[in-house]
Amino acid sequence: NAILDQINLPWEALFDSIEHAATEEIALLSLQPNIANRSLRISGEAKNMSELLDFVEALERELIFENVHLLNYKIKQDNPHRPIIFLLTAAWV
Repeated sequence: NAILDQINLPWEALFDSIEHAATEEIALLSLQPNIANRSLRISGEAKNMSELLDFVEALERELIFENVHLLNYKIKQDNPHRPIIFLLTAAWV
């Protein structure tokens, strides 16, 4: 049943909404769905904090998502561009 639940996820709608919210300044690294509580963990890298916060707000505006929260972030000090690695969560409706 767990495999069937994963197959039945609204993948196309989730991907479309994430793609719509993301800009060229956001690089997505992983998407981890939790079927039990209808949430999605998204990890990625943002060019700067402003772009990251814009991405979180854009996800919140997408109709399929609610309760979008930035769980943590870290500035990559060893990179001269100092991108921000992030992890956020969002519930889908």
